[in-house]
Amino acid sequence: MSITLPRKFDNFGLGEDVNLLDEIQVWVQDKDTSGKKIYSGYVSSITSFIDGSNQGIKLDVLGYVSRLAFTLDWNGTDISMVRNSLTAGELVKDVIDKYRSTVSEERINYGSSTVDITGSDISYTSNAKSCLETIERAREMAGATWYWYVDADNVFYFREYATTPTHLFTFGKDISSLEITRSADDIKNEFIFWNGLMADDTNFISNRYYNTTSINSYWNRFEANTDGRVTTSAGADALGDSYINAYKNPNVSMRFEVKDNNLGAGYDIESIEPGHTCKILNLNDSDVVGDNMVITSVQYSPEKAIVYVSDLREITGRSLTNLRRQLDSTVYGDRPSKLTSKAIT
Repeated sequence: MSITLPRKFDNFGLGEDVNLLDEIQVWVQDKDTSGKKIYSGYVSSITSFIDGSNQGIKLDVLGYVSRLAFTLDWNGTDISMVRNSLTAGELVKDVIDKYRSTVSEERINYGSSTVDITGSDISYTSNAKSCLETIERAREMAGATWYWYVDADNVFYFREYATTPTHLFTFGKDISSLEITRSADDIKNEFIFWNGLMADDTNFISNRYYNTTSINSYWNRFEANTDGRVTTSAGADALGDSYINAYKNPNVSMRFEVKDNNLGAGYDIESIEPGHTCKILNLNDSDVVGDNMVITSVQYSPEKAIVYVSDLREITGRSLTNLRRQLDSTVYGDRPSKLTSKAIT
């Protein structure tokens, strides 16, 4: 998120009321509520500018969830975190606990009922991984119907998607406009895979995977990949199958505008949040409009909310993502669990 303030180019309050890492909150308010915080983050960069008679500063703001991406998942001593026989929810709670114990101004925490700890036990060892990478791996191991997010109050949620729609929107009443985009830009129907070994090696793999229907419909579109971590034909075939099935068809995405109910017919837009599910009534398009679509993003304005739902590529690509994460988990498999920390001045 970016915020522009009309201030002097060379005297804008740096170190006074504007500084790096300052907290930024965004609130919305209407007659139905005393106010709803929809964003909380910190200033990551400050740019002062002058353009003719126009001058000011631009603040780039990141959510506190970004700290999970650049914070090591460790306990302060060991960088190999062995977590065995835990549910995915229990595993991510342990990640957040260790995050909070090893950083200052931690901000992020879970609530008493925000993390679902039901489900099957899993085991995972993160070695020199970020907190974000471990949480994502736990989500993938939990299954395709699980999600997580950090809300505007920096509360961490880890849950399974609702099996019935959280929101029922009526087209023509709640929804004022809708866009469905079908794109062939990122179609891939040929996948050339090589594991980097020479032809005389017993583990040599060099295969071409393709889908004839997609080629006939959308022309030849290939992608080449080399990965030395794949040493079995079964592993290569699984990767090729997942890749082709993820990209052989056009991507289909949808966004729609939901009217606020302040001016009459409409919806309580403040109740719509990412991770919720929805169904649109009075509309039939089986390519993208499902009975329980996942809301991935919401943009609020005073009179409406723009809602984005999972696109087709995200859905078809889940198997491929899981395979790639499994390969990634082998990269640091032999790294020692302990390390020595040395301060640099």
